[in-house]
Amino acid sequence: MVKKPFEVTTQFYTTLFEPLTKGFINESFIIMPHITCVSPWPIQILSTSIELADSIQRENNLENEKSILTDIELCDSETGTDAYCLIPKIGGEQPISIGVYTIKWKRANDETALETSSSVTLAPLWVEDAVIGLEAKMPAHGWVRTPFCISYFIKNHSDYLVTLRLAMEGSDAFMFAGQKQVDIYILPRNVRKVDWVLRPLVAGFVALPTLSLTIPADEEHKLGKERLSEMIERSLPSHIYILPKSQSLGE
Repeated sequence: MVKKPFEVTTQFYTTLFEPLTKGFINESFIIMPHITCVSPWPIQILSTSIELADSIQRENNLENEKSILTDIELCDSETGTDAYCLIPKIGGEQPISIGVYTIKWKRANDETALETSSSVTLAPLWVEDAVIGLEAKMPAHGWVRTPFCISYFIKNHSDYLVTLRLAMEGSDAFMFAGQKQVDIYILPRNVRKVDWVLRPLVAGFVALPTLSLTIPADEEHKLGKERLSEMIERSLPSHIYILPKSQSLGE
């Protein structure tokens, strides 16, 4: 009886590493193939690669990038996890194909072992259209009473002008610099950047002030309120680490 060397399962995540059940056109997501060794003999992963379907593209376009699992050795029940950042270009009424994942491997600790290649079809993913995309850029952490800037990039993926009102809700953990509310107009296939300066008042893993987006009533046919709130929830970080300011830094 031929025993298979490993099992491959697939998981999807947002770029914030939250579990993902559906993707959105032009929005990056992370796919993680998990290779679990089920062989009684150790196996060595020589390399891995992914051949994408026509509807998906790599975010960084590094086709020949070295696999993070290269030369990893797995024993029975051990798991190695790969990761790729992908962008869906089209959606559909059915889950779309991601592609084929190929593993080159051999039996470990055996110089006479033959190199073997195994390929599996990755799990498909539901992909929906997205009129607006949202991305936040900010420092990895902040310091108490030291201002930092958080930048929001709002992308209009549609072919028509979009009007949005951005508002930053009040927070006991931060002071603001600038307007708490701003109206913006985003041209078709364009991006607008909005900056807010925040001054942390407390240390710890602190909840960020909540950003809200609203669309004028006469434009709700372009983008519904539920889609807006769903986009904010999946796109924006909710917390940031704020470090206490040491005495030496304050002197």
